This record gives sequence, C-alpha cells and structure tokens, in this order.
Amino acid sequence: MRKKYAGIIAPVKPMYAEQLLYDGTQALLLPHKKSLRRDKVFYKYPSAYREVRRGSTFVFYVSDPVKGIIGEGKIERVVIDTPEILYDKYERKGMLGLKEVKTYADTNNKVLAFVIGKVTRYSKKIPIDIIRSEIKPRFDPQGSSFISQKELDTIRKLGDYEL
Repeated sequence: MRKKYAGIIAPVKPMYAEQLLYDGTQALLLPHKKSLRRDKVFYKYPSAYREVRRGSTFVFYVSDPVKGIIGEGKIERVVIDTPEILYDKYERKGMLGLKEVKTYADTNNKVLAFVIGKVTRYSKKIPIDIIRSEIKPRFDPQGSSFISQKELDTIRKLGDYEL
C-alpha cells in the first residue's frame, strides 16, 4: 500500500533551527543539556498527524526572520503518550522543557513526539514566496502541511539537495 503523504512541512522557531539542523557528522553538546544528541525530538498535537509514519520526511520551515525551508530529517519513530512520559523518555533529545511539552497536550493529555534521525541542511533556502508559487499555493507558515512525494521532490530540487 502506497503512503498517502511523503511527509510534512513544519514550522520551527529560529532559536531551535540551528540545534535541529547541525550537520549530523558530529555530536552537538547543548549548554543546558547533559548529553550528546545525535537524533532529535519534535513535539506536536497528536490529532493532526495521524498520517505521518516512520520513514516519512520532516521538512523544516524556519519562521521569522528566515521565512523559508532550510532542510529535512527522517522520522524514525512516532510516539504518542502523556507529556510527562515523553519528557522523561526524550528530555535529552528534545529542546523543550516539560512546561512547553505540556502545551501540545490534547484533551486526553496526550502529546505526539517525532523522533527525527538523519538531518540534512539544504544548500539553498526556499523562501516563502517560492513555497507558495511552486510547491504549496496555500502554505500557512503558522501550521504544518502534509506533502506528497511530488512536492517533496520539488522541495529537494529547489533546495539543491540530491539523495
């Protein structure tokens, strides 16, 4: 059965973008963390991401002042649980504190965690006007968007990324 979506474009705050998209060939020691991270965790509301699976591509859209797509990562695991359990499990891999993780909880007190492995920074940033003119005409930078394989291929071409 073919996947309906190849992945998602999700907004990332500039303050987290550099930490999320380090080159992957070296470990990054964050000043406020106790361990070296090779993979990352990104938290979201669980109900909106039912179509995202292991192996999907997570495309990073950086908000103001960058306003563009700068890279991607491969989703290794999709986990839904309480904020406390996810934070205890992934605290050293995520960039949010427990209080921030709790803001993604649904009415059942569940949060979704994407565990993202291999990350790649694109050679070229894809600005929002190009995203809207060549990839997703109704792209909303405030929210996440599912992308088809064709849209992902276009993103990679525009970002000057070759597998």
